[in-house]
Amino acid sequence: MEKEINVKLKDYKGLKEDFTQVANSMQDYIEDPYTFSIYFYLCRTYNRRYGYSFPSIKTISEKTHISEGKVKKSLNWLIEKRLIVKKHLKNKDGFMNNIYIIRYIDVKD
Repeated sequence: MEKEINVKLKDYKGLKEDFTQVANSMQDYIEDPYTFSIYFYLCRTYNRRYGYSFPSIKTISEKTHISEGKVKKSLNWLIEKRLIVKKHLKNKDGFMNNIYIIRYIDVKD
């Protein structure tokens, strides 16, 4: 059973906050819909103050409804294409977190 949500529909032109920006070129370049969904989710979770996104593989999988195996495969593709840079960050408790620096293709007409 789906959860019922009360919504108010608005014209897209009225959208000023609480949205995610993704370069148009990325939808043209990332052909696999699962990989694009993962890229979009990384953009959605991008933290401007830190300059990167840092969701766990499990969180990406849960939020995108994509298996952890496919998430890992898609992340590796994005890394190979240099569309994201994956780094490891140790927190104050000594745990390692993955961080993702997001890049995009800048197409000049």
